[in-house]
Amino acid sequence: MPPASTADRPPWRLVGSVVTGTMLNPLNSSMIAVALLVLSMDFRVSISAATWLISGFYLGGAVGMPLMGRLADLFGPRRVFSLGLALVGLTGVVAPLANSVDWLLAVRVVQAFGTAAPYPAGLAIIRARDHRGRAPAAALGAITIASSVSAALGPILGMASVLTFLLSVPGHPPWPLLLLAVVAALVFIQHESRTDTPFLDVRLLVANRRLVWVYAQFLAVSLCFYAIFFGLPLWLEEARRFGPGTTGLLMLPLAAVGVLVTPLATRLIERTGPKPCLILGSALLLAGALALLLVDAVTSVPALMAVALVLGVPNGLNNLGLQAALYEAAPAASMGTASGLFQTFRFSGAILSTAVIGIVLGQGASNGGLHALAAVIAAVSAALLVASLLMRR
Repeated sequence: MPPASTADRPPWRLVGSVVTGTMLNPLNSSMIAVALLVLSMDFRVSISAATWLISGFYLGGAVGMPLMGRLADLFGPRRVFSLGLALVGLTGVVAPLANSVDWLLAVRVVQAFGTAAPYPAGLAIIRARDHRGRAPAAALGAITIASSVSAALGPILGMASVLTFLLSVPGHPPWPLLLLAVVAALVFIQHESRTDTPFLDVRLLVANRRLVWVYAQFLAVSLCFYAIFFGLPLWLEEARRFGPGTTGLLMLPLAAVGVLVTPLATRLIERTGPKPCLILGSALLLAGALALLLVDAVTSVPALMAVALVLGVPNGLNNLGLQAALYEAAPAASMGTASGLFQTFRFSGAILSTAVIGIVLGQGASNGGLHALAAVIAAVSAALLVASLLMRR
């Protein structure tokens, strides 16, 4: 795969605008990580209930990403990009005025729709200028760095039914909600498969198995990352008694190291494609999860930061590798929709991570709960490693 010439690359002024807009979503979704325990105490709700502030944002994003991507394909990506920025600004003013967890949840859902616009609309703008069909690794790397930096600074009926069911597993799970989720999914698939202009082209996904493979891997990667990103701060604050400020500093390597790794991943993808990058990322994620199994209440602060560093490296490798795989697998005419759906799978993974956190840490962030969380991450990362090894070039 020869390197792209300078003339073929998208202008950095355009990439910079997309990067800035893309930062809004991970920033708004991640900055609540170290405040979750405090919010649960201030609003007098349980940890499981407080995780709805995370899940609600991701539910809005899961719906908003493909919706904004579809609107970008239909009405123009620049218009949708600008609309999203305006919506984020409005909700940013309203959010601090919320006087209850329900109002804050509602504002965050609306905010998620605004932050959902820049990524699919921005990628569609870049793709519209590109006639080569090959992933611009440098531009995608800049977008990945923006996501990592903002995460560091911040330290649908059926889907909601599944989440509510999972968060209720430790107590008395409402089994009818699981049935409702299955019925809603079947009705949606049937409707989309018979529509001439579907919102989610099920037939395209069936025909493009490589794209489905990318989506499935991104869901698994996101589940692991957000389980760590939201679960570890809870353990640090509750079990280790660190304050939000100290916890944020301890979590900083998890996101910051991804920034340092991304330029190296960019070069690797330009030379060899996304597969080696994904293999290395999955292997390091498995190693970090196994290291997390050894962490307990007496683990030193330097050791905790070392584990966070190991867990942070796969973030840059896996995200950029899967973005490059998406760029090459998705049809050019549907790039906005495909990239929006790509982020929907990220949100779905994040939502599943909050359900896992609610199950293993909902009754208290103990050492045993942290080790159970690490075991889940290790199992998923092992499956990711196998999937990466079987991935076609």
